[in-house]
Amino acid sequence: MRATVSIAPSFSRRQLYALKAGIEAATPHKCSIIYGSLPPETRREQASLFNSSEDGEHGEDGCGVLVASDAIGMGLNLNLHRVIFASLDKFDGEALRPLLPAEVQQIAGRAGRYRSYGEGLVTCLDAKDLGALSACAEHRWFGSSVPNNDSSTAALRYL
Repeated sequence: MRATVSIAPSFSRRQLYALKAGIEAATPHKCSIIYGSLPPETRREQASLFNSSEDGEHGEDGCGVLVASDAIGMGLNLNLHRVIFASLDKFDGEALRPLLPAEVQQIAGRAGRYRSYGEGLVTCLDAKDLGALSACAEHRWFGSSVPNNDSSTAALRYL
């Protein structure tokens, strides 16, 4: 069975590993994991495992789910169809705070890019976060009709 390409941003290493373990225990899918303090080479290897599973290169041993922090928002080419937010809050080194609309859009913008599905899908694990996700999706910058003045986010569908 080919894995469904998904991603679930979370914002602490402990949460990431708990989420990975839960997904692997409850589904047939293996998970890649990426977070900011991983060495760059390890991040690239994890991204490669995830991307190549969609290509069928790793067969049953591939990683069809990527569990990641906001580190996926920059610098990695990821073949994502869906972004599923595990949380819309982030510890910023001093306190837990809501993600800014620009941060949500940066992470959500990973869906449907790279080798592209044509349309990216974005949602939350917890239904209580859907209103905040929708508000972030509708946030406009500098009077633009497209979030972040970035046409790549125009093909996102927030669920």
